[in-house]
Amino acid sequence: MRPLLPLTLLLAVPLVGPANAKTPEALPVAAVEEGAAAAAEWSGPSGYEMVGIAAGSFTMGSLSSEKGRQDDETEHRVTLTRGFWMGKTEVTQELWRAVMGRVVRSATIGTSSVSVEVKASTRPSPGANIPFKKAYEGVSLLGDRLPVQNVSWCDAVAFANLLSARDGLSEAYSGVEQCHETEGASVSWDTSTDGYRLPTEAEWEYAARAGEHRLFAGAESYEAVCKVGNVSDIGAAARFDWSEDWSKQCTDDHHCLSAVGTYGANAWGLYDMTGNVREWCWDTYGDYSGTITNPVAAGSLERWEHEEEGLRVSRGGSWSTLPRGARVTYRQKHTPTSRSHSLGLRLVRTAPIRPSAAQLAAKEKAAWGEEHQALSAFEGLEVTGTQQSATLGKLVCIGPGSFGMGSSADEVGRGDDETLHRVTLTKGFCVMETEVTQGMYKAAAREEKKPSWFKMCGRK
Repeated sequence: MRPLLPLTLLLAVPLVGPANAKTPEALPVAAVEEGAAAAAEWSGPSGYEMVGIAAGSFTMGSLSSEKGRQDDETEHRVTLTRGFWMGKTEVTQELWRAVMGRVVRSATIGTSSVSVEVKASTRPSPGANIPFKKAYEGVSLLGDRLPVQNVSWCDAVAFANLLSARDGLSEAYSGVEQCHETEGASVSWDTSTDGYRLPTEAEWEYAARAGEHRLFAGAESYEAVCKVGNVSDIGAAARFDWSEDWSKQCTDDHHCLSAVGTYGANAWGLYDMTGNVREWCWDTYGDYSGTITNPVAAGSLERWEHEEEGLRVSRGGSWSTLPRGARVTYRQKHTPTSRSHSLGLRLVRTAPIRPSAAQLAAKEKAAWGEEHQALSAFEGLEVTGTQQSATLGKLVCIGPGSFGMGSSADEVGRGDDETLHRVTLTKGFCVMETEVTQGMYKAAAREEKKPSWFKMCGRK
């Protein structure tokens, strides 16, 4: 039983006369994230660690008022009906070398068996078959735990197929061997396979957001971005003598690439979704359409409208990218054969994911949240005027309306008798602007014994 609390008094009187209460406009409803946590972790024989992401819905794109926003980030509702596994980190140079840094013969790529030769090299360099760069302005870009970079989209889909074959999974892509010659047009994706592949733009943004609506994966402001990712910062601008306007927001302690997992993971256990290297997506670049399910801009699934022919998308920004280009909604486009010291990859796999207990609880909470919002919304109950009482002072008059009475189930300090329920008041009323004072009570009371007989705190 809760302790009794000190009592005071507030009076209300019926409102005389009609009340023209205006119903206020409803507040905007926040996007409800349905896949609210990573379900599990998995890794194949190669050791590439992945986090399970359950299917769900989210709002993709940015608000028109968002700082750094581009015209191609229109907000729209997206539903992903299939769960997927996503790499916990970007693909490292160590893993790339293990798969690609040797002569591979009779490797099955797509539906045909072909001979693929990848030259072994202990010192990869630009233009070599292992797409690393040696250095950037005197700072090394090489290291086993650094993300692989200087990777084209065609390199990335070839790597995904070879890693699938290595780990005993079905290959996602066909037509890979002609990718560079056809600028990616020869490559198609078999969506029924369970092999490694590039994420769609929608999958990437869904996973980067991890149930949150922030500027960056894990950070809300430009000042805080250096705490969650490796982006172009004050130190890099000074080290490489970049222009004064290049980066002045913060410092992240890395002038160039950082080892994968150096910064904290987002809410779903994914590292480096902000910066380090830009990550290739499957999609061709194009305008967003409206509400859409399983969107993808190329291949056999539903398409975005007005695709820009041939250009592929990267996400997440990089160590040499201004922070605005590392926002979760920022889209960059390249030819499929483009390589850069800041272009890398992260792989996903399509797989049925059983929602975790945390996900189920989040989904239940989201459903409860919608019901709670409907219950607790105010309709009417606006101040319609004031009246003056000789005894009670100023009265504030409120029109009729509806409201949610009681408290939310997750409210701190809530009692069992505070069940939230909908109440409608059909008549207006006037209520005292203040509590009843001792002076008011003495003036109106007719009893011999007056209240307020406690003379001091805790004593009669």
